[in-house]
Amino acid sequence: MYVQVVLSKVSPQTDKEYTYKIPAESTSRAAVGIQVLIPFGRAKAVGYITAISKEAPAGVERLKEILEIRTRVPLFSRRSVETAKWISFYYCCLFGSALRLFLPPGIEAYEKTAGKRRIEFPISPSTGLGASNFPLDRDRGKQFPIPKEQTKKDAGKPVLLFNAGLSERTGTYIKEAQKTLSENRGVILLLPEIGHDNRFVEEFKKNFGDIVAVIHSNMTEKERFCEWERLYLGKAKIAIGTRSAIFAPVHYPGLIIVEDENEFTYKSEQTPKYHVRDTALFMAEKLSARLILSSSSPSVESFFRAQNGKYFFSEKDQIVNDSKPEILVVDTKEERSRQLSSVLKEEIARSLDEQKPVMLIQNRRGYAPFLVCGACGNAIECPNCSLSLTYHSPDGTIRCHRCGFLSEKKIVCPKCFSHSINYFGAGTQKIESEIGKLFPKVRTIRIDRDNLSSKKNASIALEAFVKDEAQVLIGTQMVLKALPKKKFGLVAVISADAALNSPDFRAAESAFDFLFRITAGDNNAIPPDRVVIQTLNPQHYAVTSAVEGDYKKFYATEIMSRKDFGYPPFSFLINVILSGKDREAVRQEALQICSQLKAFDRTIEILGPVKAPLEKLRGMVRYQMLIKGQDLAIIKSKLKEMVAVLSKNRQIRLSVDVDPVNLG
Repeated sequence: MYVQVVLSKVSPQTDKEYTYKIPAESTSRAAVGIQVLIPFGRAKAVGYITAISKEAPAGVERLKEILEIRTRVPLFSRRSVETAKWISFYYCCLFGSALRLFLPPGIEAYEKTAGKRRIEFPISPSTGLGASNFPLDRDRGKQFPIPKEQTKKDAGKPVLLFNAGLSERTGTYIKEAQKTLSENRGVILLLPEIGHDNRFVEEFKKNFGDIVAVIHSNMTEKERFCEWERLYLGKAKIAIGTRSAIFAPVHYPGLIIVEDENEFTYKSEQTPKYHVRDTALFMAEKLSARLILSSSSPSVESFFRAQNGKYFFSEKDQIVNDSKPEILVVDTKEERSRQLSSVLKEEIARSLDEQKPVMLIQNRRGYAPFLVCGACGNAIECPNCSLSLTYHSPDGTIRCHRCGFLSEKKIVCPKCFSHSINYFGAGTQKIESEIGKLFPKVRTIRIDRDNLSSKKNASIALEAFVKDEAQVLIGTQMVLKALPKKKFGLVAVISADAALNSPDFRAAESAFDFLFRITAGDNNAIPPDRVVIQTLNPQHYAVTSAVEGDYKKFYATEIMSRKDFGYPPFSFLINVILSGKDREAVRQEALQICSQLKAFDRTIEILGPVKAPLEKLRGMVRYQMLIKGQDLAIIKSKLKEMVAVLSKNRQIRLSVDVDPVNLG
């Protein structure tokens, strides 16, 4: 027998399947997903079996034998290999890197060629509960109708749940999960944030007990491995988790649910740069599994597909909401203070007089996010990034929020060497300071990455707020991810302009989603009495649509803009970034790659190369190209070749991001 093996650690030059012979005494133990030790060149290497055949490939002679079978059971399945190959092709990444997404947490410790450390599971993983063990008689609460497939042609279509409330979605998910479990198939429920959505975890555990496994990044490696192992052994049939849970070893998944499918956190920022929603689409099709996408403000691409019949569309009728907050939009062009307008100050005082808590959201950390030399007017940037440094109080440090640069010394203008530095703008610390001056007897709690080292600490702070230990909650957008179940007198957005002015075609969508979550009432929170939105652009359609709570109105304008400029869903995009120390070398390489790509496929459009919006990052100069086209399959293969070639040049790096959600 012969096997195909992928190395545990791959490079663009070694990212392929190698053929080896299985020793006669090991044939019974060989299987797809088994970890093996192989001879590789003059050394030994750890790898994984990805395919088995009885015959050697044509034209191949004198094959080497596997040295050792290192695991008793497979660590991934044939469907994992198939999905990894799709991820590798679609997202232009290494197959070996994509395959690692399916491996158990902590696998690195077991991939050393020296030593005897091994992963040891019971030989038979089929010791889990049968379908008859599932408690199917629990109260499911409210439910939302799922369209039934009427024809073979439509069977397997994804479902987009639109405008359903939290209790309705929960009831629907539980009902569909029970149906899936009765068919002896598994369930995957994906959430953008576990802390924000623990209602789903609580309800699923109440209905299904110990067959629910939870996986997310806040858990320790050991905790994640224990949950992975329970799923692998069949002791758990339902996986609930954030992005990585899509790769959990659920037995024969029959239902995949993507809650809040529009959330940008579903797109990985690290290679492989996969998107959970599109990966779920591929897996559901290959597994003949049902896929439910849910959101009150779906991604423009998903709503477009639903409107054009690619997805089933299930919509809740709009109901007049008596608890909808009063919404005030403040045009800060007419205000002396653009941080705390006169209207906002009045509303804060009003809520405090009514003994109702206040939430203030400012999407900038620190005290002052812009530093300018008072002598020459030079903007003070990070020495490693083309990004303004931020002044932090009370420690007086200067920090870069991208590369981590920190200086405790008094800053000096690098252009004229003046010590006269002026601070502009307002971060969460300055808002906290201003509230302290205006309302000295009021206690505040600030939640951002600077004063909370973990999401667990954020939860503790929010719990303190729920217990009335403070009256004003100040934070970045992360506050919305863990919104306390508390009645607020006021929720205010200090500035909606950062999202609106982002150099990205999705800027309006991002701004609308952020504001809509507040104005339409997050399903996991009690609507506030009043909402104040401060902006320099109060007539922007993202703002007006969010104020009216009308997603379809926003979509109607946004989809026309996307069509006019040929952006998704009317095209596909690939964002290519080249980076290096030598500016001219990077620019010339970008021009050469752009020329080669245009010659290779004349149907594509390439914007650039130009300096990236964030021109310098961690000391590396960056140039960017945006590739647009109707079919980018051919260009992807060319890009993978270029990545392999440039990987030999340590002076320049090439990054490829397919279907980017961030063009920075």
